[in-house]
Amino acid sequence: METFMPVLSHFENSNPWSASAGALRWRIIPQLEEEPPVLRVEVWQVPFSYEFSSVEETKDFPLTQEGLTAIPAWLDHWQEEMDGRPRPTLAELLAKRGETEK
Repeated sequence: METFMPVLSHFENSNPWSASAGALRWRIIPQLEEEPPVLRVEVWQVPFSYEFSSVEETKDFPLTQEGLTAIPAWLDHWQEEMDGRPRPTLAELLAKRGETEK
């Protein structure tokens, strides 16, 4: 997949980023208070928003151009993984959402 990413200064100014591709959703939150600062990336599967989903993995990347450049390849792996899964039924989706609302 071709992943659009904001420029590094977007994150250096404490701005988060979220996006999706196929069955993959992700968000990137800069952690400026950590030493050294990192870009924390969380991934989850559609169809729900972050608040109603279970994060499947969280990974930190350096808050550098190299770290930013490494994120799309990691996301590609996750998109392949999630797109390859069987689609859940409506009943499964509603049950999963109910679990996250507790």
